[in-house]
Amino acid sequence: MKALSGLRSVLQMLKMAWLIGLVCLLTMREVYPGRPLATDDIYTLEPDRFEIELGLDYLKASNNDKETTSSFVLKYGMTQRMELDLTFPYLFLNQEDAHSVTGGGDIELYTKCRILNESKGSIPGLAFTFTFKTDTDDQTKGLGSGEIDYVFNGILTKSLGKATGHFNLGYTFVGEAVGVSEDNILSYGLAI
Repeated sequence: MKALSGLRSVLQMLKMAWLIGLVCLLTMREVYPGRPLATDDIYTLEPDRFEIELGLDYLKASNNDKETTSSFVLKYGMTQRMELDLTFPYLFLNQEDAHSVTGGGDIELYTKCRILNESKGSIPGLAFTFTFKTDTDDQTKGLGSGEIDYVFNGILTKSLGKATGHFNLGYTFVGEAVGVSEDNILSYGLAI
C-alpha cells in the first residue's frame, strides 16, 4: 500500500511538471529543442531573456541500478556574454538490491561567461563555466552526497563549414562527507 501511495505522488508530480511545461510551450514566443548536448558550447542567452528547459535523463548502471532524473532549468541572460542557470532536479532511483526512492536532488547554480567570440579564421570561441552544487538533496534516501561540489569548465567552440565542434575540459571539486573519501573529477567532452 505504501508503494502505491508513493507511485501516486510521483505520477502527480510528473503530471504537474508536464502541465507547467505545456503552459510554457503555449505561452512562449519561441520554442526550440536544445537539450541533447551534454558537452557545453560557448553561446549564452541574450541579455534580459529567460529560457525554461525541461529534461528527462535515464541512466542504467552495470549493476542494473536505474536512475531517472527529471529537471526543470531556469536560464537568464545577464549580459551579452554572461548567463545564469538554476537547475531543480527530481530523482527516481530504482536500485537492484534495495527499494526504490524518489525525491528532490541537489539544486545547482550555474554561470557561463563567454570570453572570446569565434573568429572566421582559425581562432575558436572561448567560454568558462562555474557550477555550485548545493546539498539540498535527501541524503538519508541516497539521493545525493549531502555535500557541496564546485565545477569549473573551459569550453572551446569552432565552426568548420556546416559542422560545429565543441570541446570541454572541466574539474570538479567533490565535497567530502564525514568518513567518506571521494576523488575530485577531471572531465572532458567533444561534440560535433
